[in-house]
Amino acid sequence: MKAVLEKIDKGNENSFMYRKIDLPFFDAPWHFHPEFELTFISESEGKRYVGDSLESFEPGDLVLIGPNLPHYWLNPKEKQGRSKSIVIQFSENFLGNGFFNIAELRSIADLLKKSERGILFLDEELRRDTKSGLEKMHEMMGIDKLLTLIKILDKLSKSKAVKILSSPGFNATIQTESAKRINVAYRYVMENFKHQIKLEDIAEEVNMTKEAFCRYFKRKTNRTFMEYVIRFRIGYSCRLLVETQLNVSEIGYESGFNTLANFNRQFIKLKGVSPKAYRKRFLD
Repeated sequence: MKAVLEKIDKGNENSFMYRKIDLPFFDAPWHFHPEFELTFISESEGKRYVGDSLESFEPGDLVLIGPNLPHYWLNPKEKQGRSKSIVIQFSENFLGNGFFNIAELRSIADLLKKSERGILFLDEELRRDTKSGLEKMHEMMGIDKLLTLIKILDKLSKSKAVKILSSPGFNATIQTESAKRINVAYRYVMENFKHQIKLEDIAEEVNMTKEAFCRYFKRKTNRTFMEYVIRFRIGYSCRLLVETQLNVSEIGYESGFNTLANFNRQFIKLKGVSPKAYRKRFLD
């Protein structure tokens, strides 16, 4: 099931899209778009798909999704009836190039970078405040509406109670961390994950000893380098499971695993289900 490109029409009078959705069930397909998307679920429940993340959602669900990350909210037949949400979509430079790089807004710039893999906000008070702000925006025009969006993003950017949804390899994009050596490591993984990756090789790439690089990477990411490689490969395999007809064995090898048994074992460890069961859950 290929993700569909959604074209966002904000109109000539607005710099971003604001929509209140009220339907018997959410009807958007598995899709992506180059805009950021902030979605608050007012009324509905079902399954939320963001990249390779499959989770249940309910009223109060608040998610920020970065550009080109496939997603959709699915209401099973038994959960259909009334589905309401508030959705805001905006382009990276909707306020001009570099707008969020000024000192006062740098935390928002960091938030937008993190949203490349989707962010779920867990703080209940923050979700209530965000709901209130989003609902008030419905009656606003012009600068008031814009300023309210910036204030909402600012509050979201300061929250520590968040969950990153999708694996790093699902979209296979280079991360944008500030540390130069981390960027080199991320790029190396993206370009070489289909083949054997040795610690000696990546350490040489960043001009560090193997031991020093392992300590550095663990300190910066809170996981080992090889754990990151496996997560990247699993994320990539999830996209192949969803969007191609390749069989599980082919997908395992295409994602950098040297045996089907190892692929299945690592997949179950991270996703809680086998690759075949993951594909079935997604496509059913």
